[in-house]
Amino acid sequence: MAKFKNKKENSLSDEFRKKAHKYERFLNDKIPIIKNEENAIDEILNYFTKLETTERYLFTYVLIHQFVAIGFVAKEVGKFVRKIKELSGE
Repeated sequence: MAKFKNKKENSLSDEFRKKAHKYERFLNDKIPIIKNEENAIDEILNYFTKLETTERYLFTYVLIHQFVAIGFVAKEVGKFVRKIKELSGE
């Protein structure tokens, strides 16, 4: 197992951490109502399309963690991630 001399080498940069918190706040408002309203999904997807490529990866990472935190099953998360991939052209 590799040992790191400095913990900062192994942590997210402050910029990524700030962006991740911004995405978490946005998603905390939207995710609880996803199961009941299609509009929430559309809002999240619209937000996603406005991000740059590198930000999309971080946003998707935060999104998946938020889904898991509220008990979404893998099938539901997979559907959403497929929609994201379609939008990003992957």
